[in-house]
Amino acid sequence: MSVRLKILLVLMLLLTAGGLPLSADAPAAAEDRLDRLEILTHSFYLASLDGNRQLSYAYLLKIEETAASAELRAIGEPAGWRRIDDSLGAARKALARGRNPDGWRAEASRLLLAVDALTPGRESLWLEYGRLIGDDLDRMRRGWQRGGTVGAAAAAVSLQLLKERVERLEAAAAVARPQPSVQLLQERIRYAERLLAAAAKGEANRVWIEEAFDGIEQAAADLFGSKEVLSPARADDPSPAWIAAMTAILCAALGYAGYRKYRHDRWGISSVKRPL
Repeated sequence: MSVRLKILLVLMLLLTAGGLPLSADAPAAAEDRLDRLEILTHSFYLASLDGNRQLSYAYLLKIEETAASAELRAIGEPAGWRRIDDSLGAARKALARGRNPDGWRAEASRLLLAVDALTPGRESLWLEYGRLIGDDLDRMRRGWQRGGTVGAAAAAVSLQLLKERVERLEAAAAVARPQPSVQLLQERIRYAERLLAAAAKGEANRVWIEEAFDGIEQAAADLFGSKEVLSPARADDPSPAWIAAMTAILCAALGYAGYRKYRHDRWGISSVKRPL
């Protein structure tokens, strides 16, 4: 065997083992890891819907392992990755606490939106929440117009729903947007909560409350990129419930196909007959 051939064989072995990483391969490696992370988060979400604690935990471990990649974390905002890590930690605690899947199911939803927001070249799922938040704002204003403590209570219900939507998309928004835009919306929501709590006790300041509603609307418009996104749905538009249902169906169908395809052979995860 010639010296040149021996050198070529050594180089091939080094490249295969990762001993000589090529910078040109870094984008491809990050893309592969992102594809894997996306499939795993879909599978984790589906396992959480089934309430399968052991399978959910197996997927969570794989997600943590994949998400630790330095190449992958170069995609998106650092604050978004901190939110993803927080969500992973919360999911692990929820799985450790008991059999009720609600805790880790909520974190699975956050992770699903956050990882989807990392994928370039397509409109992220979390942006669909803009219209739903616009509907929440519209209901909140109409509830407040009823007046008195009844109006304050009605507005508070819509504000709570809006708050839950923002909590669900927080990690995804932090991945795609600078951190202050997410924090500002949350601060405006907390401020409006305090004012409505006072109004429920008969201590309403109408001007402050309506200004707080305007502040939430402006912060949401800044986060989603356009006030048009926040416009309430017209009568001839598909209803928000229909849009949300169709989005959920499509995500579940695509995720289930990946779940069936990859759980048995690609990364060594097998289904479990008996949950913990």
